[in-house]
Amino acid sequence: MIQKNNLDAFLLGSTFFGTGGGGCPKKAKEVFLKIFEKKEKLIVESIQEFDEDALFITAFGVGSITNCSDPSIPIQKAFQNLSKFMNKKIAGIIPVEIGPLSLAITFFLADILDLPVIDADIVGGRSTPEVFLETITLFDIPRTPFAIANNNGDEAMLLKSSSLKSEESFMRSFAELSGGDAQVVGYPMSKQQIIQSCEQKTISEALFIGKMLETKNINELLKTLKGKILFEGVVNKKEEKMMSGFTGLDLFLSNSQSNAKVFIKNENLILWINDEVVLTCPELLIMLDENNMPIYNADLKENMQIQILGIPAKPLWQSKKAKELFCPKTFGFPFNEVSLTTESIEGLVSSKKILS
Repeated sequence: MIQKNNLDAFLLGSTFFGTGGGGCPKKAKEVFLKIFEKKEKLIVESIQEFDEDALFITAFGVGSITNCSDPSIPIQKAFQNLSKFMNKKIAGIIPVEIGPLSLAITFFLADILDLPVIDADIVGGRSTPEVFLETITLFDIPRTPFAIANNNGDEAMLLKSSSLKSEESFMRSFAELSGGDAQVVGYPMSKQQIIQSCEQKTISEALFIGKMLETKNINELLKTLKGKILFEGVVNKKEEKMMSGFTGLDLFLSNSQSNAKVFIKNENLILWINDEVVLTCPELLIMLDENNMPIYNADLKENMQIQILGIPAKPLWQSKKAKELFCPKTFGFPFNEVSLTTESIEGLVSSKKILS
C-alpha cells in the first residue's frame, strides 16, 4: 500500500531500481501528489487475487530521461484510443518497469480507471532503455495493440507488428518527433501470462528498499540484495553520445587508485575499472551520491562523489536466453555479459583495489 507518508521512501526505492533511468523523480512526485489530492492510499494487489480470465494493460513513457513533461493528458488520450479499439473490460494495470515516473504513470492511469495496480512489472524489477528489453520478450508475448500520444496533440496506434525492432522504432520515432517524450498504453496480457513472464512483488520491494535507504544503512541493504560496492570516486567528465530518442553518455570517474567508466543509455549498463569490464547488464549498476541516495542520471554532475553498487538481476534475467537478449552486444559492444559471480570481480572487491 502506497500512502503520502511513505511516498518519499517509495520514490527512493523506485529510483534505486531505476538504475539511473525510469523517469524523472520530481515529476513522479508531482503526479503522485495529484493522485493523493483525491485518495488517501493506493492499493497494490497480487496477480493471484484476480480471476483466470482477467485482462491487464500497462502504461509508460518513452524517450529521453532529460524530458520531464507532464504525462497525464497523453496517457488519458492513449487509453481512450486503445479502449475504443479493444472494447474489453480491464481488470488492472501492471507497471512496465520499476522506476519513479514509470510507476507514477501506472498509478495515475489506475486512479483514472479506478483499477488496482499489480504488484509485478514487465521489465523484471528494474528499468531498461529499449522497449524490447522486457521479460515478456523471453516468452514471445505480443505487445500490440498499443496506443501512443504526446503533449502536442499527436496520437497513433500500432495494431500489429512484424518484429520487436519495429515496435521499438515505432515508439522511438514518435517520441523523437514529439520533442523527446511520448506516452504509451497497451500490452494486453492475461493473468497466466503475467504469472509466467513477470517478476512478482517488485513494487513491494521498491517500497521496502526505499525505507532501508532512508536509514542510510548501505551495508544492510547490500546484505539484503546480495550486492557489492564496486567503485567509489569522483565524476571527472560526462561525454554525451548521439542516440536517437535516448540519453546516452560515457561517465568517467576516478579515485586515488583507479579510473572507472560507466556506459549509460538512459540506464547504467556497463562498468569498466582500469579499462577492464567489471559488470554489465542485465545485472543492476546503481549509483549513489555522497548521502547514499540513488542518482537519476539527468542529475549527474562533474565533481559529484559517487558510489557504484552492483546488484544481481532477478531470476528471469539469469537464463541463457535472457543474457543473450539483454547484454553488451545489444548495444554494439564486442563482449558478453559480466556478472557479479565473475572471478575478476571477486578479486577486485576482496583486495579493495577499486575503492578509494
